[in-house]
Amino acid sequence: MSRPLRLKPFLSQRFEYEFYHIHPSLHLNYYMDYGTTFVKLGLRLARRDFDAVLVWNLYYLPLISAIEGFRKIVDITDVERTITHSRWLKGVLVDAVERKWFGEADLSICADYGVYRKLTNSDTNLKVEYVPNGVDLQLFKPHPDVEIRYDACYLGKIERQYALESMVDGLAESDANCLFIGRGEDMEYYRSYASKAGAKVDFRGFVEYPRVPRTLCSCRMGLVPNVESASLKLLEYLACGLPVASPGTLDPALAEVVTPIKAAEGREYAEAVKRVRSMTPEDHSSLSKRCREAVLPFSLQATSSRYCDAIEAVI
Repeated sequence: MSRPLRLKPFLSQRFEYEFYHIHPSLHLNYYMDYGTTFVKLGLRLARRDFDAVLVWNLYYLPLISAIEGFRKIVDITDVERTITHSRWLKGVLVDAVERKWFGEADLSICADYGVYRKLTNSDTNLKVEYVPNGVDLQLFKPHPDVEIRYDACYLGKIERQYALESMVDGLAESDANCLFIGRGEDMEYYRSYASKAGAKVDFRGFVEYPRVPRTLCSCRMGLVPNVESASLKLLEYLACGLPVASPGTLDPALAEVVTPIKAAEGREYAEAVKRVRSMTPEDHSSLSKRCREAVLPFSLQATSSRYCDAIEAVI
């Protein structure tokens, strides 16, 4: 579930909040679809019957910056550079927005600790708040009755923009038995890639959301690709008691229970999988408990409260 949808009920409790979900209308191509969303948002903003606007996409900053009379808040959580720049023109537009309009926002909210550190250490006068993703700890929890059948797992979209090749290479090198949970337009590509690499990957496809935690608990550890260094998936792994291997700059509160993947190379993934697989049942159980304890401050309720507090301070 996306960050806007997870936060919707909490925002509605704290504020008189209208969730305006804009859908593309033309369905002709990617850029024309985005054009229709700009028109729809512009028409809604023209009414100016609100104190603040929160947008979940950096691309809308030029539009909301052009209209006066309200506070401007942007959640930059989904500005994943590897993904945005997978389309040449899209990458150029994102760079242009960041250079010219980023400073126009009254508040920017960021869930990625690495991006937050980069922005706060820059010479700009940006108002940035770090609010990590929150995980549903009631749903995502350990299930000791589930038998561990896989050495590792990946939860997410099966698409080339997530750069899963190095992960698959590491699985092949470690001779690990891995479960991939999710679907995507490049499923067949990765089936072929895994087969040629000699990786033992079970492509499970779509799993209903309530069943995901028990499915994760059938795996010894979770893997994060190079484009989701502070993703919700990392927290969901930890909440289920799974040790994690992840790239990116990690929140210090999680550093002890997450194996850092510094260069996002197959060798690093292989070493991480081998280390966890070689643990005794007692050592793995102990680490699993520490993983669950580390993620407790990242509950959906706690992080949503922080999110609302940051907005309230601005408006």
